[in-house]
Amino acid sequence: MPTFSAKMKRRLMAGLAGMISAATLGLLGIAVRRRRNFDNGDDNIEMSFQGELVTRASNVPSPTKSRLSISRQARRASHSQSGTSDPAAKRFAAFISHCKDEAAMEARFLQTELERRLKQPVFIDSDHLRNLRMLQSHVRESEVLVLVESSGVLTRPYVLLELMTAIAANIPIVAVQLCGGPFAYDFPRAAELLAHIDSRLGATEAALLKDHGLDLVDVAWKLSSIVPAVIAVKLDPAFSRVLLDAVIVELIQVMLQPIPFALGSEEDRRMWVNQRESVTHKAQRRMLQHGDSERSLNMERSRKSTAATPTFASDLPEAYDVSGEVFKGVFDAAKSKLCSNDCVSLSKVALRGPGGAGKTTLAAGLVRDSQLLATFETVAWIVVGEAPNIPQLQRSLLAQWEKQKYGSVRDRTVSRDSTELADIKLRDQLVQATKHRRCMLVLDDVWHPTHVQALCAMDEASSSACLITTQVHGLLPRSTELQIGPISETEALSLMLTVAQVGHLIHDPPEAAKEVVQQCGRLPLAVAVAGSLLEEHADDWESWLVPALAADHCIELREHCDLTSSSAEGTLEERVITKPLRVITARDSHGVTAALMHHLAAFDYDIPLPISIIEATAHLIGQEYMNDEASSSRESRLLQKGWRKGLIELLKFSLLSGSVVSGVIVPPILLGYIRAQAEENAQDGLRGLRRRVLSSLLHSLSKGKCAPSQAGITSYMTNCLAGHVRGAILPDSSLVSDEMLLEALLRHEDSSVREQVACGIGFDMLSSAAETCEQDQQWLLAAQLWQGGRPGER
Repeated sequence: MPTFSAKMKRRLMAGLAGMISAATLGLLGIAVRRRRNFDNGDDNIEMSFQGELVTRASNVPSPTKSRLSISRQARRASHSQSGTSDPAAKRFAAFISHCKDEAAMEARFLQTELERRLKQPVFIDSDHLRNLRMLQSHVRESEVLVLVESSGVLTRPYVLLELMTAIAANIPIVAVQLCGGPFAYDFPRAAELLAHIDSRLGATEAALLKDHGLDLVDVAWKLSSIVPAVIAVKLDPAFSRVLLDAVIVELIQVMLQPIPFALGSEEDRRMWVNQRESVTHKAQRRMLQHGDSERSLNMERSRKSTAATPTFASDLPEAYDVSGEVFKGVFDAAKSKLCSNDCVSLSKVALRGPGGAGKTTLAAGLVRDSQLLATFETVAWIVVGEAPNIPQLQRSLLAQWEKQKYGSVRDRTVSRDSTELADIKLRDQLVQATKHRRCMLVLDDVWHPTHVQALCAMDEASSSACLITTQVHGLLPRSTELQIGPISETEALSLMLTVAQVGHLIHDPPEAAKEVVQQCGRLPLAVAVAGSLLEEHADDWESWLVPALAADHCIELREHCDLTSSSAEGTLEERVITKPLRVITARDSHGVTAALMHHLAAFDYDIPLPISIIEATAHLIGQEYMNDEASSSRESRLLQKGWRKGLIELLKFSLLSGSVVSGVIVPPILLGYIRAQAEENAQDGLRGLRRRVLSSLLHSLSKGKCAPSQAGITSYMTNCLAGHVRGAILPDSSLVSDEMLLEALLRHEDSSVREQVACGIGFDMLSSAAETCEQDQQWLLAAQLWQGGRPGER
């Protein structure tokens, strides 16, 4: 068993004698001020009793001091005879090991009191944390190691290193247990942590211990065998001064008679590794002897924490309803995955869909679900955004974890470390804050996987979960991705009419309402905004709303602020279109995406647009952006080669729906936006763009580049070519003077193309052109036009 020097024992016992007197007098209401002279043993005490001052000097020999002196003399004589020095002579009376973030005040109190009473230096590890080799040296130079047991002390790598150094040097270990405040020590959890410390440490902490030559399994074995057995003195920061004095008295008594520790053989170590779980339970029972009562341990085992809805979670709109076909399916799937007990590691679920699809609303509904909240101990919510300040968000998240765990946010000094080191420390603190707790983190509006990696720092072994809302397809490869798209017409009508406060129309909605939800693309946010417009025009909405939304490419809808939710942010256009475009264009140095979107404004989307149609007209992509002939050829090659990549980007960021294989669809809100842009920027406006695309398309169809036999081409021509023609007709002009349309109508080699052109031109325009030709005596052309006006009679 480790021994104390005789000098140290003399001082310890002398301090005890004076402190016991002080504690006794304190209980009697006597204020005591003691001045002890350790050199000559005199004890001068001033006592104030009922307002009267009494002074007494004593030179009474101390029996304890006499016993220590005899022991010291005997030991010195023994070492003198053997010619060796006293190995028990130490530089420090004690080495205090603690977690600075949790117990700095308590550790400093212990240091001050022990030094004052023992008249010998006491070292506290926070005074020299930067040099761990020096810390180890100071542990070896101490009579005893005092471990201040707080909630997270055993997760600190330097504390583990200090304990292992003490064990290796046979230095006695005693403990001071914090039993009150936000960082009270939890014995059962500490036992479980110690038994599995080799797998619970973060990468940084594990690397530090390995750098000092420690085997992590060996650390787990030794600490779980020794730390639970040490004697612990309870300390509550709220204790009175008298009780605090009694704590110091008891601590010094424990320091004089620590329980010796003994480790088993290598065979015992192997058996411990094989039976680790049972060792954990034994350690918990052993801790009951100097820690929690059996009753509190049973309460800990049976405790069922229920998380609260996070403070920063988005509010639910008044019309929130998860019972719809689309929402309910995604809601149930996400809830099932998040609440699953099958996951032994961190579970990640991504809600993916276009802006305004209801991802944030669905997440807000999930964090208010009672069954989900009962699954987790705590839930936090962070809004990430396009260009987040990651360190600031990490600190905000850390504050949420700590407030829910401890009831308050811990004070922290501003780090002066490098940015990289500060980021690592913040991430490590996030992991520690979620240790041994089943937590759920919601990351709203995520655009880059590195943002998830920086913020989703949780205990991998605690079955925690992370819910992400994003517009980016495949953001997290190893996550469960649930897609949210347009809702059904029935759901859209119900939502719009509910927001508009005309719920009585839901069972028999007017045709105008059905047309509005189609113009909104059945996108929940757009439908809700349309509902607010309907409410503003309650008296004439059936005659006003449809034409208003159709005018100027849905500008009334796109630029209307969403007032249906307190979490609204800007216009519908900003939330659904502008934000993802900013992210995409920041990645696109050549402007391929912008040029492609400009090109897509020329097409109709009654059915998916086949990729072969885009390819047939790809030589037009970007022509509106080329300013001079010198750059025209170079840019043209870049854009024609890069348009497929731009298309994939638009699909990836949920601005387009569909796929490269089945064809793409531009949603109505986005189509209105890009057509408005084309109207302002294209040569001859949107109509000029549509005429150039139609001309190229007709030319490609005639040359077989886009043959009707190709997959999807026939269907597209049948459904959309007539719309192309209508969009290309010049206003206030005669068909006879429109050579492009006339040529396609009368001379295109594909009869199905001629029929669609005739349908697009329309019977009235064909008849008018034929009558004009008759008046001009162009009888052959008139006959051809009359025939073109009746394509079914061919």
